[in-house]
Amino acid sequence: MNWWYILLVIGLTQGIFLILVILTVQKMNVIINRYLAILIFAIVTPIALELAIWHNLFQLSKILRLLAIASVMLIGPSLYLYYKLTIRPINSNKKNHLLHFFPFFLLFIFLIIIESNFNSVSHPPAGKLPWYVAIAEVFKLIHLSSYFIISFYVLNKFSQKKDHILFEGHSKTILLCGRLLLLLLSGSVIFSGLFLVFDKYMNIELLIGNPSFIKLLLVICIYLLAFMAIRFPIVVVTERDNLIVKRAPKYNSSTLNKEEVKEWKSILLSYLYHEKPYLDDKLKIEHLAKAIGISSRNLSQIVNQEFGKQFKDFINYFRVEEFKKRILDPTESNKTILAIAYESGFSSKASFNRIFKSLTSVTPKEYKNSNSLTK
Repeated sequence: MNWWYILLVIGLTQGIFLILVILTVQKMNVIINRYLAILIFAIVTPIALELAIWHNLFQLSKILRLLAIASVMLIGPSLYLYYKLTIRPINSNKKNHLLHFFPFFLLFIFLIIIESNFNSVSHPPAGKLPWYVAIAEVFKLIHLSSYFIISFYVLNKFSQKKDHILFEGHSKTILLCGRLLLLLLSGSVIFSGLFLVFDKYMNIELLIGNPSFIKLLLVICIYLLAFMAIRFPIVVVTERDNLIVKRAPKYNSSTLNKEEVKEWKSILLSYLYHEKPYLDDKLKIEHLAKAIGISSRNLSQIVNQEFGKQFKDFINYFRVEEFKKRILDPTESNKTILAIAYESGFSSKASFNRIFKSLTSVTPKEYKNSNSLTK
């Protein structure tokens, strides 16, 4: 037993566990979970084959080899449908989705026929590339390329279109994980095909195309999916015929009730207006939480839920308001714009200009000039 064997066992165990959780935990959109389970099944099958070969389980290896070759055809459709039904409005009949998996069954039957007639799927011949292997590889390449392209298109459209879709927090990270998963799966499939053709039939050794490298990519895919499931638990609901994809409630375990949240909100605003802690450019949530006597987590909850902002954006709003008051104050007329920005709590010219324009749609100088003229 070595580290590689342990990694494969852990990867397979994690994949099976994810499938069981996805299929048994109640969700609001079961069909999406099924497609995700199919995707994970397609990923863990080659890993299961590797372990079966390791333990000399010949009959199981024979079945798993057929499944491993054919299950590649499950990756594209399941990934595409998972992305589409999660982050795009549903406008199609779900029954038609079964047609996406027809190539898998077609290839699986084709492999069974080849195996029963030539016994060459479980015992592939060396040397010249068999015609049926060439057909299968070309078929898989065209099929997967098509689905990976449209999957990328779906993700790209999501990154540009925000009016029908809503991810509550971390949408950029979720999008990044989606693209990374697509890249890893594309790489594993491409390298697998290259290894089959170049190493097995042309005797050209590929370092990054060997089976160990490919299995490592698949294990990484499993853990990426596990990370996404834990870090970004997603609940899917339908609202006015559009999908609204939201993170599961972040503060389910909060000790604050609604009345306490309102009370702490009042205390927070009172402290901000009277003490102006935001004038300190090094202010952190821990400092403010300690000053008003609340935990950092509960303060974060109040800022997120009651003001709909992250802590930095929340504090920057008060700094901008402070600047707007000071820049129009006659007693501050001898100071430069940048000096007042620093006194308002900003730490640099670049961040001040960027934040001010994002909140007011004008530059600090434009704001000063336009408001001075109205006085």
